[in-house]
Amino acid sequence: MVLLRLFLLTICLLLNTQMRAESFLTPTVDIPLMSGLKVNNAEQMDFDTPTGQVLVLDGQIKSKTGDDVILFYENILPQMGWKKVEKGLFKRNGDTLNIVVLKNKKPAKIRFDISLTGGQ
Repeated sequence: MVLLRLFLLTICLLLNTQMRAESFLTPTVDIPLMSGLKVNNAEQMDFDTPTGQVLVLDGQIKSKTGDDVILFYENILPQMGWKKVEKGLFKRNGDTLNIVVLKNKKPAKIRFDISLTGGQ
């Protein structure tokens, strides 16, 4: 039984390390991309500040509401070290992620405000 669990864990880890860049919001941020969520890369804002980097991304998902998207990220982000501060707001090592629902009906429209400090 222990060997079977180790085998399955190894398979899961191998699959996770083979995730493509499209599996994340951006290639530089390890925030997973919810299945079906389309990010508008043409409208992405990305700029450096004296304290780090700021990213603003807009996304849309046809089959979910904004609340569905928030719930997905509330479930997945703590597994990646993010702490929920309030609905849609997460912090990790000085970094901040704010998920803003622009339209809560289907198709949902979402904005991701990401502030990266590099752990400062």
